Amino acid sequence: MELKEIVDIVDHYFRPIIIVISTLIAIFLASKKIGNKISAHYMIVSDRFSAQRIDDILIVNYKDKPVPIFGIYALFNNKDILELELCDPPVVIEPYGSVSIKTKPFSKLTTEVGEYKPDYFKATILLNSVDKLITCKSYEKNLTMRNGYKSVSKSTKSFNGVVHTGSHPYVLSYMLNGEHKKSFISSTGIIENQWGQYYNAIKIGSGDTLNENIINKFLIQEGYAELFSNYVIFKLVNGNYLAVLGKNQ
Repeated sequence: MELKEIVDIVDHYFRPIIIVISTLIAIFLASKKIGNKISAHYMIVSDRFSAQRIDDILIVNYKDKPVPIFGIYALFNNKDILELELCDPPVVIEPYGSVSIKTKPFSKLTTEVGEYKPDYFKATILLNSVDKLITCKSYEKNLTMRNGYKSVSKSTKSFNGVVHTGSHPYVLSYMLNGEHKKSFISSTGIIENQWGQYYNAIKIGSGDTLNENIINKFLIQEGYAELFSNYVIFKLVNGNYLAVLGKNQ
């Protein structure tokens, strides 16, 4: 079989397949630029001073084209529209990109018939774009509220920037070489956090309980009272550390 005959066979049988595949690819790529596919994920927040509102809105663009946004709105019951945030200058979501939007607090919502209290769980997020409103597939991000989970709260206690559990009865705050350090002392006398000295444990006599006087005696005996230009011993009282004894007291 000559080369021309092979080329004719390939052209006859495979050209239509190549054309179909090329057409499908072109249609697929074009579909990425036609229309809009955007999702909005939001939180429902409130505090003691302002009304409940939608906040922390994450807008995701699933198309291969930029989307300018002039304003963000929430639609309730397919008829009540609430302005969440105006975008001035406009916010542009890049192709396959996302943006995060914060909203401003307010005191209350009203309509012509009086105070308005929308169901934020059923909100539909709308975007004011070029000559049209874009409806987003909307998701509320408050997982504990939406799924009926019981919320576990976090409580944070800190002493001069150091987060602690409140399990150390004493803190030694001291100055060493011009640097302010804070070391926590356990009920067994172990000194922890920022403590780089040779002795890291205070000896407590049998039957004794650690107190500020024992700590101060340890500092004097081991020469730390002279080494530190200043120090203050804090005691944990009702969850807070209070100064109870300082250098030269």
